[in-house]
Amino acid sequence: MLGRHITAIKVKPYLNIDASVPHGTWNGRVYRPGNFLSKTVQIIPHFTYVIQDWVKHVSLP
Repeated sequence: MLGRHITAIKVKPYLNIDASVPHGTWNGRVYRPGNFLSKTVQIIPHFTYVIQDWVKHVSLP
């Protein structure tokens, strides 16, 4: 393929949580005090950069 390498990686979108166990925040059983007033909350940009760097690192030959 034109000298390019393909690497398959698995990235779980959970942070320190066992995905095999049902979790209340994923299925709407958690009652929140409404601090964010139903607005979208963005994860700290620095953390997303760490994830991007990790994906780039593991994809290198």
